[in-house]
Amino acid sequence: MKLKLVILLSALMLMSCSSEELVLAGPNGSWWVGSDDGGVFINIIDDEIATDKIYTGTIYFDNDQSIWYQGKLKLIGNIEFSPDNHTLYQGWDGERLLLTNAAYLEAIEPFPEL
Repeated sequence: MKLKLVILLSALMLMSCSSEELVLAGPNGSWWVGSDDGGVFINIIDDEIATDKIYTGTIYFDNDQSIWYQGKLKLIGNIEFSPDNHTLYQGWDGERLLLTNAAYLEAIEPFPEL
């Protein structure tokens, strides 16, 4: 009976932990954008000129957390954007960081060779 109770409690504890909770924080203060089947870690900050719609960001691969892109990103679209509002981010398509309301942050510097 005790063994069944231990197994049941262990199973409940494992089910209550989602994989999203396990991968929220990445390298250098970055956070997870994606889903259980894939995504990236990102870190976006405003640049020196707060009104120019240009941001500085780093995109990290999900598997080894190496840098995929690092540089300037330009906000495209009509959205009230704050880099700290994590609910605005939807995913990375390899060139653009997709946001809500069809907006995105577009990489404006060349990508390094992979």
